[in-house]
Amino acid sequence: MRVCCIGLCWIAWVAPSALAQEPGAGAAQTVRPEVGKPIQAAIELIKTKKGKEALAKVREAQAVGERTPYENYLVERVLGQAAATAGDASTAARAFENVATAPGTPRGKGCSSSLPPRANTIW
Repeated sequence: MRVCCIGLCWIAWVAPSALAQEPGAGAAQTVRPEVGKPIQAAIELIKTKKGKEALAKVREAQAVGERTPYENYLVERVLGQAAATAGDASTAARAFENVATAPGTPRGKGCSSSLPPRANTIW
């Protein structure tokens, strides 16, 4: 239950910025087309509340071999949002936990910086 609550808190605070961020938005962070195109498609599907279809697109991006740490970060971040939209709380929580601890997570985008000050006291 606690993981589900944490995941849902994460969704409320962090996921909206996942939709606003373009893949490869950082100067040194790039995303190959074979990863970026399915992620972009998943984001568009999430915007229209088509979670299961978005999950299928994220799975396409997951199938790409030798992803960079930043690509892994984006895939997990969009996976969490797609799973939440599809009603799969356990997958969403796992994905958001992976985002918080991933080596490709951009500085300032980890779990502790994304939660409101009171929520950080739980950690």
